[in-house]
Order: sequence, then structure tokens, then C-alpha cells
Amino acid sequence: PPLYRSNEDNPYGDGTKKVPGKTLKEYRQALVEVLNAYQIPILDIKDIMGKGENNPLLEDGLHPNDAGHHKIAELIVEYIKSKRA
Repeated sequence: PPLYRSNEDNPYGDGTKKVPGKTLKEYRQALVEVLNAYQIPILDIKDIMGKGENNPLLEDGLHPNDAGHHKIAELIVEYIKSKRA
């Protein structure tokens, strides 16, 4: 599921939508529900990656920087290894 965003409860998204829609939190919940319904494993990294400005893993409070991408890669490897056991 998507990482946290500072305004994820905003129905206008990042502020550029002209018409309100679902919030990022609602999209994330819908995605989790569908994955669970099809019994597709989920690697939810949003809590590990954290949120907010000044996060050393995020470029701009949302998008991972090089350190963030490295952390995500480590989490994926750990997750795959845990599923093979």
C-alpha cells in the first residue's frame, strides 16, 4: 500500500484535484481489502518508512530518497525470505 502522505485525509489529494474524490487513506484501505479477498500477501511498509518532513528516508515527506529505496529493498528481501521458510 502507498506510503503516508502529510495530507492523506484530503479528498482533493495533494491539492491539485479540482473535484474531491477518495482520500489516500480510503484508497489504501480498498487496496488492502482486495488483496485480502484474493489472499495476496501484503508487505505494508508505511509504518516502517514513517511519515513527515525531515524524515531521513524520504525526499519530500512522501517519496523515498536513496536511503529510503535501500531500506525498502532490505524489507522486500526480508519479507521474501520469511515466506520461503
